[in-house]
Amino acid sequence: YVLEAMKQLVEEFPQLIYLIVGDGLEEGPLRKLAGAYGLEDKVHFLGRKSGKEVARYMALCDIFVLPSWDEAFGVVYLEAMAQGKPVIGCLGEGIEDIVNPGIDGFLVHPRDAGELKDTINTLLQDEKMRVQVGKEAQKKVLKKFTWAQVAEELEKIYYSA
Repeated sequence: YVLEAMKQLVEEFPQLIYLIVGDGLEEGPLRKLAGAYGLEDKVHFLGRKSGKEVARYMALCDIFVLPSWDEAFGVVYLEAMAQGKPVIGCLGEGIEDIVNPGIDGFLVHPRDAGELKDTINTLLQDEKMRVQVGKEAQKKVLKKFTWAQVAEELEKIYYSA
């Protein structure tokens, strides 16, 4: 769905590059689809990376997009938010419990390339919003998802029993 959105977005944003970190069974079909859409020079498959390398790529990106519709909760969203990046995930998935849409990230309907394209387009066109949403995302992670915060919440649960 990201590739389908990219197919339309590159017309308005010819400098747009999509980095895919990781590997797996979908890589072959995604490479084929990128070729069919004429996106070979716009989509870069980086393969499996170490945590340190992933953090480096997160720091480089402008937007983190993972519209997975079968994800209980991906820590990778928090990693992107910690880097001050606006994230785009799917409604009805684990990230929905974390993201406050339009404030510290965005949620789209699963399998909706049009809505995904529109959301990415909005973020690419409005740098001020993109930066503000990223800052709010980072604040949320630092406030609620550090190890100290998690330990404090677990302690509250433990002592309330």
